[in-house]
Amino acid sequence: MANFQYDLLVIGAGPAGESAAISAKKNNLRVAVVDGQASLGGNCAHKGTIPSKALRNAVKQAIRMSNQPFAKRMMLHQELNYPQILAAVNDIIPKQVELHSEYFIRNKIPIFNGFAHFVNKNEVEIAGPHGLKDRVTAENILVATGSRPYRPSNIDFNHPRVFDSDTILQMNTTPSTIVIFGAGVIGCEYAYDICRSWSKGRFN
Repeated sequence: MANFQYDLLVIGAGPAGESAAISAKKNNLRVAVVDGQASLGGNCAHKGTIPSKALRNAVKQAIRMSNQPFAKRMMLHQELNYPQILAAVNDIIPKQVELHSEYFIRNKIPIFNGFAHFVNKNEVEIAGPHGLKDRVTAENILVATGSRPYRPSNIDFNHPRVFDSDTILQMNTTPSTIVIFGAGVIGCEYAYDICRSWSKGRFN
């Protein structure tokens, strides 16, 4: 088991953790970051803000393209399905991961891949892949692990047609109707994009 010591340890490599780590590094602190995902960027890059905005952009581009006069004259109008739109979204995510990775590399901030649990107020043990463990001591520890979708106990999330804001990106069909509970940023963006596509006749 290796032991490391820092001025600041950030748990979570999403937008908040990334910003805090880089700011601390620019102020000459010894900084390290722990993240449970092998790919950086947090849920913002993988499941939330970036995918939903990429979906919105893909839908807008498809509508704009099909409304062009030359597309109509050449009969280029083509209905799209949800999996096809998601394929375009999934092309964006690796680029975002690479971008966030470059931020940490450029600022020489070490990343521990694994899950941290506190040993005491200034020390955590990190359980990494393949059973490897590290101990990290830091004068300050920032927990920036973000959030996860709320799953009420009376809703069966194992049902093939029930999704949350994380698993919606795994939907491989194009539903004829959809009900969205929650009017946060992600819920509103998905509602707007999907319903706009249906109203324009772009999804089949």
